[in-house]
Amino acid sequence: MFQELKKKFLIRRTIAFIVFAAIGIGLLFMERNEIKMLISPAVDLSTLKGDEIGPMRVEATVDVVMDYYAYSGPSYSASSATEKEYIIPVGEEEYMGIILDGSNMNKADDNMEATWAIMDGDDSAYDLIEPFTVSGVIVPLEGESKEFYNDWVDSLEWTDEEKEIFLPYVIKQGFLEGDDTFKFAVITIFAVVAIILGISMFVGGVNGSYLKPVMKYCESTGNKEAAMSRIEQFYATTPEEGGLRISQEYFMSTGTGAMVFTPCQNILWVYQHIVKHSYNMIPTGKTYSLMLMTIDGNRLEVSMKNKKAAEAAMNYIGRTLPYLFFGYDEQLMKVYNQNRQAMIEAVNERRGQNPAEANPEGMNQA
Repeated sequence: MFQELKKKFLIRRTIAFIVFAAIGIGLLFMERNEIKMLISPAVDLSTLKGDEIGPMRVEATVDVVMDYYAYSGPSYSASSATEKEYIIPVGEEEYMGIILDGSNMNKADDNMEATWAIMDGDDSAYDLIEPFTVSGVIVPLEGESKEFYNDWVDSLEWTDEEKEIFLPYVIKQGFLEGDDTFKFAVITIFAVVAIILGISMFVGGVNGSYLKPVMKYCESTGNKEAAMSRIEQFYATTPEEGGLRISQEYFMSTGTGAMVFTPCQNILWVYQHIVKHSYNMIPTGKTYSLMLMTIDGNRLEVSMKNKKAAEAAMNYIGRTLPYLFFGYDEQLMKVYNQNRQAMIEAVNERRGQNPAEANPEGMNQA
């Protein structure tokens, strides 16, 4: 029995490991560019030629600022902007965008005014430029930023060939920016959790941790070997129905990824547990399980594939252990919590009768 179960669960856990690992690796592959940015050292932007510029982490020294092409803030006024997008020189003769806010935006405005003065022939304005450094990532221009950038470039009376020196990139401060950071964090967390879950399942399959309920019981009897032999006999002689094996002595579930095992004398009450799932108030399905309420106040949950399987399992338990309480009832739960001894005595009394004549309480309840 134990070798058979070990093989059975190892196959399941291996399949689960492959699935979860594939999901995790797939999610990480989706974020490969962001991960590459995070683990790569920042490059000094001034050392790059125009054809070397692309998505990467950079340290950019901002001195000459040609103009701004977009801004955002509480109003439509550039003077009240909280963020601006500027055009700065890069490479040998190229230009690209950079997004700045806070004090860096104020510094860029001052350098832009000085740049305009220099372009008007005021060489003394060179002394007004104060270089400052920004750490960030180069990303492709997108959305409205791209539109405003292209509008600014198109306003120049240059040929299309001359306009090619304006690269379609922008520098954003920080490692990642805004919603991208949140999305990256969520996807990465899901990926790591999936991989860890897959590994833990595989490890559990190898070391046989799913057999813990059986082994714990065997050790508690004081004669482990005898108990193991008895359970092996139960497993070999009791037919499986829907992943369940039930006799007058033992209850065992091996139909899902986890094993549920207990002596039947520990069970008082069995009922279906249904969880309804929804997304944004839209029903997305239900999950079914059986709750085994025990004499010591604990509950054992047995997962079921669907409603049909849950009903079949209830019928199987009812046929085999008809003296238990069946079906959920608020009053029964109150008795279970406040006067469990009365339920224990009732079950013991019915268990002493001929099972065929016992009256399974609540069998017709939902």
